[in-house]
Amino acid sequence: MQNTSYVGISRLNALSRQMEVVANNIANADTTSFKGERVMFSEYVQKIGRGDKVAFVQDQATVMNFSEGNMTFTGNDTDLAIQGKGFFALNTPAGERYTRSGNFRVGIDNKLISLNGDEVLDERREPIILPNSYNEITITKGGAVVVDGTEIAKLGVISFPNEQALNKTQNGMYRYSGPTPDMDKPENTQLLQGALEGSNVNSIAEMTKMIKIQRAFEGTHKLMEQEHERMRRAMQVYGKTGQ
Repeated sequence: MQNTSYVGISRLNALSRQMEVVANNIANADTTSFKGERVMFSEYVQKIGRGDKVAFVQDQATVMNFSEGNMTFTGNDTDLAIQGKGFFALNTPAGERYTRSGNFRVGIDNKLISLNGDEVLDERREPIILPNSYNEITITKGGAVVVDGTEIAKLGVISFPNEQALNKTQNGMYRYSGPTPDMDKPENTQLLQGALEGSNVNSIAEMTKMIKIQRAFEGTHKLMEQEHERMRRAMQVYGKTGQ
């Protein structure tokens, strides 16, 4: 009974964790540049008795899907989307952070900032400061920030050798757990002005996963109840025969 219960509990815990991740994916299906996640499980084998083994389900890690989301054109000059690999770099109170969310704006001090007020950095890791007045701002596919025909900066786009080493913080930002690479935009990466990258979550696929998880949860719970009832009856029979 104990082994069945332990295996069942490990399975229920794993399914609960998977349900949390799927529910979060669905909740952020309309969030700008949101990257879906999935849970990676492994088998943990424990020896018991005389060489017998019991396999448990172990929640190993959460893996992010960094595939590109669909592009939505907004027509806003300071909205930017990255086509290809890479992240924008932001200067935040907690240090340098990275994001694919390019819904930027011009702050009161003429700096290009994120919706949260963090400075958007150029390729030299400096803030991008616009003139006090201008008629037109153009950001090229290569990242050049051109104001009224004059290039004033080049937007920083950074890529990472291991994107799974990026850890989510808040507001669509990430921090990198490894050594910070140089600002080196990937060769095939381009910027789209007046556009935003959408979430890469497929809502229908995630809803299908949620239904499968719910069924698996109910099946495991039912199995544990059946095993409990079997053991209860066995103990009743044993108690009667032992009298």
